[in-house]
Amino acid sequence: MQMMHRIIVPQGAEYQAVCRGVSHVTADQPQVIAIPMGMESLRQFLALSCQHLNQKVLLMGLCGSLNQCYGVGDLVLYRDCIYQNHLQACSSNLTADIYKKVEE
Repeated sequence: MQMMHRIIVPQGAEYQAVCRGVSHVTADQPQVIAIPMGMESLRQFLALSCQHLNQKVLLMGLCGSLNQCYGVGDLVLYRDCIYQNHLQACSSNLTADIYKKVEE
């Protein structure tokens, strides 16, 4: 699996769960960053955090914010996203790695 520099996850229970999981990683551990809930708070956070854009970043725990049909525990893998009005491709290698781990 590819090395992540940062994992960005909503604050609270999801953040705590990711921290517990990362604590079991024996290699270089990625930095886990808790993000605020709500779009305006998230926009402000991202505006201050643009230095992470050239690093490998994994966004987690945002599915319920995307559509009400997604619930806790649902897995959604993205091909691309829109950031600052530009379409950004997600890493197809990382997506495939995650998918393989889920299928095991």
